[in-house]
Amino acid sequence: MVPASRRMACAETCTSAASVTRGECKTLGGKLIGVSLGWGNDIRPESARIDGDFFATTDDAASRALCVLQDAIVAALADPHADAVEALQARVLPAWREFAIGQVLVGVAPEAVVIAAARAYLAMTPGGEMTPSDEMAPSGATASDDAMTPSGETADSAQPLPQLLSQPQLGQPCDSCDDHTGRMAVPTPLQSRWQESPWGVVTDPEPLAPQRQMDLDATLAQRVADGELPPFVRFWRWGGKAIVLGAYQSEQAQVNVQAAQCEGFHIVRRCTGGGTMVVEPADTITYSLYAPLSFVRGLDPLHAYALCDEWLVHALRDLGVHASHEPVNDIASPAGKIGGGASRRFLARSGTAGGGCFLHHVTLAYDMDAAMMVRVLRVSAEKLRGKHVASAAKRVDPLRHQLAAAGNPMTCAEATMALREHALALLPGAHVIAAHQIYGATIEENVCTKPDTA
Repeated sequence: MVPASRRMACAETCTSAASVTRGECKTLGGKLIGVSLGWGNDIRPESARIDGDFFATTDDAASRALCVLQDAIVAALADPHADAVEALQARVLPAWREFAIGQVLVGVAPEAVVIAAARAYLAMTPGGEMTPSDEMAPSGATASDDAMTPSGETADSAQPLPQLLSQPQLGQPCDSCDDHTGRMAVPTPLQSRWQESPWGVVTDPEPLAPQRQMDLDATLAQRVADGELPPFVRFWRWGGKAIVLGAYQSEQAQVNVQAAQCEGFHIVRRCTGGGTMVVEPADTITYSLYAPLSFVRGLDPLHAYALCDEWLVHALRDLGVHASHEPVNDIASPAGKIGGGASRRFLARSGTAGGGCFLHHVTLAYDMDAAMMVRVLRVSAEKLRGKHVASAAKRVDPLRHQLAAAGNPMTCAEATMALREHALALLPGAHVIAAHQIYGATIEENVCTKPDTA
């Protein structure tokens, strides 16, 4: 199976030679979906590519699901005389049900795929321009959005779309929410699932270049899946500035590549879904939780994410921050978003004795430079139009501000150490693991330990 990073790069290269139109849709409480249609000389699209901020249970399953949906879109638009929306509904919705795609892609509604594809189609076809009175009403506000990406852009560039479909909704508060905001209730003490095995805690022995971190994260998760390593928490040390794309995002749609390179950022792609993260080593806290698959057995993705974030929410509250888990994947407080997480299931490889691994990694914004983010990122108008704000920066309140407001000011290094100490205090059987026991030859052979200073 071709890695997600290479698949996305290949898809973007393949469509760049032809005329391409793009449509987007963000559901209420869900994730952004983008559909790009590749056009030749005909009046029918030749290809479709889906990208977005959504999550997936496994990479292989996501690849199959996306191929099914992309084929359904192309087939639906094969007849230029048919009603595009009706044709898309007739193809996409049955495919979604037949292949149980809702169990693979997380944060996505099938109607959102139809809307995004219809917008991409209308952008090319004659008569695609709609009057303002025909436009779809903006999506409702949502607390859930992966990209910690402030922007000064307004939503006046949103692609108009007739009121073809009702706006789908995702991420409604569940029975275990502690109020009507959608925040998950956090049991005290930690749920019994944490007691299944003792947890190791390790910190990178030295900073690692961004791409090396991506490689190491997947390698360690696979080693836990295969039974070679026990469950543990790893605190990262970044060796360079990075723009980290989710596995299914489009680089062209998310990043101003030239500006990012001028600012010294390395553009990398992680093995999990979700939105774009901007990393400056002195202002970012990142850790990974490598749990056995049994840890989340029987849980739907929303509750699996909430379970993984329990210890962090406890730790932040102990530090004076009124933190909560907000579905699907945010860590936030009444003051604003602090960070976000992403997960992926790794299955044990044939011939190994492991039971699989659930990787859950989280990035917290200790501080952020909003002006810089505006320069290096492209923030979708579709994300902003439903939030009734001109800038995503207004949704984010970095940890530095919240710690100071709580009367507990800390540097980024001090905050990271405090979280590490809370992990050792909160996680059952938690103990420090020497770096060489975890990394071993992995660091030396597969991951260069020298920071990327280019």
